Amino acid sequence: FLLWTVPSARSWQMVLELLGVGLLAGMMMAPLASPMIIDQFTRAFPEDVFLDEPLWGRTDLAAYFVPSINNGLWKEHVAPVYENFVVNKFYTPYLGYTTLALAIVGIARRWRQAWIWLLLALLYFALALGPELAVLGRSFPSIPMPYRVVEDFFLMRIIRRPDRLNIFLGLPLAILAGLGMQSIRQSITDTRARRFVTVSAMLLILLAYLAVPFATTQVATPEWYRQAASEDRNFAILDIPVNDRSYDKWYMQYQTEHGLPLAVGHVSRLPREARDFMNSVPFIANLVERDQIPDPTYRDVSQQLRLLSDAGIRYLVIHKGFANEGLQTIWKDWLEVEPAFEDDDLIVYNTDLQHGRDFDLAHELDDNIGLVEARYEPAEGIQGGALHVQVVWGTVDEPGKDYLVCLYLVDEVGTPAAEKCYTPDERESTGHWPANDLRRADYILPLAPDLAAGQYALGLHLEGPGTGKSEGSPVQLGSVTILPFSPTNPVTAVWQNGIELAGSDLRDNGDNLAITLYWKANQPVTESYKVFVHLEDIATGVLAAQSDSVPRNWTYPTSSWEPGELVRDPIMLPISNVSPGFYRLRVGLYNEQTGERLPLLSSSDSLQDTVILGEWEE
Repeated sequence: FLLWTVPSARSWQMVLELLGVGLLAGMMMAPLASPMIIDQFTRAFPEDVFLDEPLWGRTDLAAYFVPSINNGLWKEHVAPVYENFVVNKFYTPYLGYTTLALAIVGIARRWRQAWIWLLLALLYFALALGPELAVLGRSFPSIPMPYRVVEDFFLMRIIRRPDRLNIFLGLPLAILAGLGMQSIRQSITDTRARRFVTVSAMLLILLAYLAVPFATTQVATPEWYRQAASEDRNFAILDIPVNDRSYDKWYMQYQTEHGLPLAVGHVSRLPREARDFMNSVPFIANLVERDQIPDPTYRDVSQQLRLLSDAGIRYLVIHKGFANEGLQTIWKDWLEVEPAFEDDDLIVYNTDLQHGRDFDLAHELDDNIGLVEARYEPAEGIQGGALHVQVVWGTVDEPGKDYLVCLYLVDEVGTPAAEKCYTPDERESTGHWPANDLRRADYILPLAPDLAAGQYALGLHLEGPGTGKSEGSPVQLGSVTILPFSPTNPVTAVWQNGIELAGSDLRDNGDNLAITLYWKANQPVTESYKVFVHLEDIATGVLAAQSDSVPRNWTYPTSSWEPGELVRDPIMLPISNVSPGFYRLRVGLYNEQTGERLPLLSSSDSLQDTVILGEWEE
């Protein structure tokens, strides 16, 4: 504007006044702008200021001419059109027909004044369309766009999204409309008529841009934050889930009340140091990429949380309004401790876990080490199979001694039937476990093929390495029934990846067919496969009933099978709605992620990827 004004300036006074206005504006912005500018010139990675979103942030050409969806008068009529937009669903660039009409009048009647503003308006309009033209959501990549010429210019990269240029577009458009209104008013000699036209134009423009009812959000800060703010101020909070484009804005809103530092927040250009810190704590590294799930490969719960505590983060806070019940359950299962606080809004955990406050020992194995919790499956094992035991270890003080943990079975008269010992944690021996430690571990107790069928007690005890002697107090975890491996329908079928079907049982229970499959993994299985059982009409081939599930009622994915392990997989197939007739049962496997069926390598009776279990008559 200054460059355009100088050649036509009537006096240097006008130029000086313009420069004075610019200087005053700069002084007013300096308190906010100067820290950012200084930081940009002194930061370690100045290129981080550039964030490019040219395609996502382009303006749809049609959006300029579709009335705002925020106006309740025509919201229902324009809503279907807005479904075609991307960014313009939220950032509406509607120009307004009254404004456009006045601008056209201004261009036609005040050309000498208007041409520079028209040029600027067309410039911003063309650039805001972005590098690829879009009309009602449809792209036209073959049309050359002006934005491509300047998209690598640093100012464009700082602006980040082309649609933000619509903010500048409003300035020349407003002046063009003003010139048009001025021209119309000067052409009307009657005072009342001039006032009527002026007020009418104002009302039409107001109506075009009116957002009624205006969208508002009820802001309510969870009560716990006020409680936290009353504590000493020397700590921070980690809020879960993490997403710097949505949830984190709420966390910063809550921060306006509690005033405590946050581990995450919404900053358009997040410093690398902030990302580096989050990624330096293994269990929360790359949370967004993992769908907000803590990394399950890290089982040293207390030591992972201690990394947060050492950095000054006292609490880990899970927001129920942003984390669905499934995600809440995953976090509760990973943390394995009682929350420090829970209500309808939040679940709060301490990061410096303490025995007696955050967890207790359900079973003491010696004075300083024990089990917080122990789970095992299946309750009905099979000869040649295995029992899987999940243990949560806890310490009161440093154990100071290396132990082995031994799983064992004893029969009804107390005779030992099976035993296997492990190092409790492969990464760190118990002699190095700290006080107030909490960690998870999984163990497997193989069941020999010749193990007698019957009832057994499953137990666990500590043993000194190399001594073979039990130390401390043993713990009985529960009872297990061992079933014989004697399928009524022996099958020989091997799928790709070494999964073998070793036999099956079939029993009609009235409303269900009770099917038991006996699987065997001849090699490690890296993929999770679902088992499908199809009941098909022999005459027509029509599917009458089916079952699709992860083995053992969704509890034991194939990726967890041990090589050589026999897996008993009971399946209930509903048949209450099956019409009378003759049917055939088929079984197969398919990849849980891709849906692709696993091909057979060999079978006595198969159709490339399925095995016939038998026939059944309703």
